[in-house]
Amino acid sequence: TDEFDFIKHLNDDNQLLDQMLKKQQVYRDFVVKLMNILNNNTSENEKDLLSQAQHIFEIINSNISALQSNINTSDVIHKKLMNLLIQIESDNDNVSESKYTDEITNLKTDISNYIEKTEEVKNSIISNDNTINTFFDNNTVQNYLMDSSFVGDNNIIKNNAEENLQNDIELKDDDIEIAENNYCLIISETSKRVFLPYTQKEVSKYLEKYPEQYKSFEDVVKKEFIYPIDYYLKHTVVSRFRETYSLIRDREAKSVLEAFKIAIDMMFHYDLNPAIIAACKSQEQLENYLECLKAQNLNDFNDFEIRFEIAPLKV
Repeated sequence: TDEFDFIKHLNDDNQLLDQMLKKQQVYRDFVVKLMNILNNNTSENEKDLLSQAQHIFEIINSNISALQSNINTSDVIHKKLMNLLIQIESDNDNVSESKYTDEITNLKTDISNYIEKTEEVKNSIISNDNTINTFFDNNTVQNYLMDSSFVGDNNIIKNNAEENLQNDIELKDDDIEIAENNYCLIISETSKRVFLPYTQKEVSKYLEKYPEQYKSFEDVVKKEFIYPIDYYLKHTVVSRFRETYSLIRDREAKSVLEAFKIAIDMMFHYDLNPAIIAACKSQEQLENYLECLKAQNLNDFNDFEIRFEIAPLKV
């Protein structure tokens, strides 16, 4: 279960690590600029502040190093997983239960160690961030951060550094119009989002079943039916596997083995967009789409509408 959960959430974990890494890089930029200014001053107070800044710089570098190491490990596991799945797929029906035992055992160990290490890194960074934030909350440091000569044209200070960072890496959803029903899958390069189809009844079930997790109808839609486009298109092979496995295992309630087999078959359909799998409400809908795709007649697919919004070419 842990291994399948890891595979299903591989992109989410990578995005979280990337966000944490960018946050540390923002902090490091501030500290480096502050250290450069303090190096030119000779007062005892500023020498002491410089010493503190150097210590904070070391802590931030430690955070960055730990995060980068985890990201690299995740990439290695991703490659091992792909190689194993490709080997299994190439064998077709000639796979014996024992043939890949060693590879699977090693991969399970790698994933287990990675999950454990990731939790350690996250806890360490939370602790380190408390020290970093305490430093930035120092009145003297705040005065430097708010000085126009320090921030230049960027007008960024510590108190809104994370907010500015989140605006860069999270999708802004204040311009999204939430309809009661959406019968169209929209894959939008222009907004860098994927909008999955849903019905009012479907959203209401989320609210009834998980009242503590969702604040409103709109909250369900934004969390469950709107995703960054990279969630599906950054690693398409893994995304096809993940979405098919989730469809068969979670929505169809079929066995792990059956879900795994079907997911293996789907992951190498290079002409199948993973977002289309995610939009399917049932295995039957997916099979209907595949039949239309094979017949090269997608106009016959009517379970839901599919619309691509292509970003204009840059001249």
